[in-house]
Amino acid sequence: TIKDKYNIGSEYEVKIIKLTDFGAFAEMEQGVAGLIHSSEIKHMQKNVNPKSVFKIGDTVKVKLKEVDIEKRKISLSHKDCLPNPIDEFIKKYPINSEVDAKVVTKKDFGIFCNTGDSDIDIFVHYKQLDYLESSKALDNYNKGDKVKLKIIDIKDDKVNGSIRALKKDPFSFFDNKKIGDIVSTRVVEVQDNGLKIDVGPDRFQTIIRKTELAIEKSDQRPNRFSSGDSIDAAILELDKEKRR
Repeated sequence: TIKDKYNIGSEYEVKIIKLTDFGAFAEMEQGVAGLIHSSEIKHMQKNVNPKSVFKIGDTVKVKLKEVDIEKRKISLSHKDCLPNPIDEFIKKYPINSEVDAKVVTKKDFGIFCNTGDSDIDIFVHYKQLDYLESSKALDNYNKGDKVKLKIIDIKDDKVNGSIRALKKDPFSFFDNKKIGDIVSTRVVEVQDNGLKIDVGPDRFQTIIRKTELAIEKSDQRPNRFSSGDSIDAAILELDKEKRR
């Protein structure tokens, strides 16, 4: 008879009757209890220790999330009855905002930054540090560094930012170019299958394949060149959508 008495999405006052590692059981009425999973206790935190928030006997407000009659399970959310700090963040820093922040954590896959006036960290993936999209760009950042970034995405209580979005895109060099145009390039690295080169004042990196180094097969040897060499080359392919 649960569905006749309670509505999904409505808020109710319940009594905490049991605490576990994975959540808190709350009594809605005599003989009817639901689970507040640890991921439904606080905003921005998935693995909250229920014992750090609740005590047995506490009366708290919850939102009814789900009722599974077949499995005899009721899912409740405490965090849905609390103000979400992400809402306040979005009001102050909507998507496309440019913000000043400080690096608070550095990982192998990116950096976490904070504006100093919010508990919410902004994640910048290493591919969003510069247009080379190399993890080596992380070497340029350390904890405590001040950075300027752009908010590019806010989803599932997570904020993503980009530092490269505030820099000039090196690919813009090709805006007025077409296939067949000859451009001056500089060798960045000699590879077995060709040359890695950069083009334009902001040094967009691309490649000259081994087979495109010379007409004669005997001359198609990348080791004929050295890093720093200047080479005139014709544009063979130009896909502005795929930035290739």
